[in-house]
Amino acid sequence: MKNMTGLIQQQITIDDVEYDGWVFEDETFSNYSLLYLMDEKGDIHLYQYESTEGVIQLYSGAAALKQESVDEMSNELNMMRIALIAVSVIAIIILGVGFYFYKKKLSLQH
Repeated sequence: MKNMTGLIQQQITIDDVEYDGWVFEDETFSNYSLLYLMDEKGDIHLYQYESTEGVIQLYSGAAALKQESVDEMSNELNMMRIALIAVSVIAIIILGVGFYFYKKKLSLQH
């Protein structure tokens, strides 16, 4: 957890009991925190706590994202697609020109 970006280690209070946990740096998710807790079987799992509703649930591993972050990632993905298409077109053109000159060289030799 210490290596995860966007989280700050902090004491989390639930029903007047303090736990070691992590909160998100992003203020949009100020109501959410992550805690390692033990279930009734004795297994330790990472849980997500939502403070306004007082809900604790298994943490799915899904990162919390703002809509702006989603939009930014979508734009980056679109730019990568455009770059891939451009590189592919250039590669095809270079191969085509190379093939043309190869054929021309072969025809000049005969």
